[in-house]
Amino acid sequence: KHLIDKIHREANQPGFLMAIVSDKNALPAEIRFPGRLNHFFNMNISKAKQRADLLKYFLRNWPFESENYKEECIKILSGQPTSGFTPADLQSFLQMTWEMTIKHPFTIDDFLKARHFVNPSSIVGRVTKILESTINIIGLDQQMDTIKQYLSAIFRDDRSVPLPRGILLEGPSGCGKSLLVSKLSKIPFKIAGTDVLFPVNFISIDSTQVISKYFGQSDRNLSKIFNEARQAAPCILFFDQIDTLVGKRSLSGEGGGSDQRLVTTFLIEMDGIKSKFDLSADENKTVIVLGTTSKKNLIDPAILRPGRLDLHVNIPLPNKRNRTDFIMKFMSRAEGKYLLSSENILKIVEATEGRSYAYMDSLFKEAAMSALREDIN
Repeated sequence: KHLIDKIHREANQPGFLMAIVSDKNALPAEIRFPGRLNHFFNMNISKAKQRADLLKYFLRNWPFESENYKEECIKILSGQPTSGFTPADLQSFLQMTWEMTIKHPFTIDDFLKARHFVNPSSIVGRVTKILESTINIIGLDQQMDTIKQYLSAIFRDDRSVPLPRGILLEGPSGCGKSLLVSKLSKIPFKIAGTDVLFPVNFISIDSTQVISKYFGQSDRNLSKIFNEARQAAPCILFFDQIDTLVGKRSLSGEGGGSDQRLVTTFLIEMDGIKSKFDLSADENKTVIVLGTTSKKNLIDPAILRPGRLDLHVNIPLPNKRNRTDFIMKFMSRAEGKYLLSSENILKIVEATEGRSYAYMDSLFKEAAMSALREDIN
């Protein structure tokens, strides 16, 4: 601070200071004071036209079947597939495409394959790895289709029907909510105005990334997450166990403290998802909020009203048929080590009435350990 002021006071010639920073909010307020660093220029490559110009330069010597096809690929790639990408991200994406493609000339499918392995650098630190189960999703086909239909319409920018701003997956713990979300994160969707399938950016947030013991820091963390989602839009912003972040506020206003401020911040950010971003006519800057909970009654009612988390998808406990399918698939991956008769399978199905998939998975593991304790061979 003193050195900046010294430039103006003591220099024989007029001095000018130029600096670069990845996050200007990280600078102390004294540095951003008028007369010091008080002019800021945003260097984000946020427009599709800017990315198109970069792609034309990077792909100038790449082999395509024709120049017209190259222009068509650049037009598609500069939109939703590279939303939120910096020039360095674009180079990494194209390098991955080149390394994964065996035969030339290049096609749009070659870029699609590589896009599954590349994310914008702005969300890399925000992506929490969702653990995948070795068991496939069972009995949730209807719920999966419902969510896919809505997301497809949202990311195609279909305004002919009213679409939800957020989706809540509710149901008992251990029934496959997080597993279903992990499958959704890898599903490609059609780009607006085309029939090309590409993955959208997916940001998965753990509540530990938001909650802080310092006053006001949790609110700032949440605002920063939403801002990063806007920069990477169109994208899915996923909050696991969202009830831990947006629990019911006290009517009296007592005892709420930071929790009440967090809910208020969440409401403001959800309502301002589009208004806070400089929307271009040729870009779909949609951010869809996706949450899971096993305790819907603990969520603040304002979060669940229309215009916020307005689509509620129930993930129920497995029924008799689902439990049977689960056991059959479990045995099919066991390479003949578990030999159960139809009669014994039926007994297990009846004995696990009202139990979740997680409970049944634990049951089989404990049965295996019990068998090992009886005979290690």
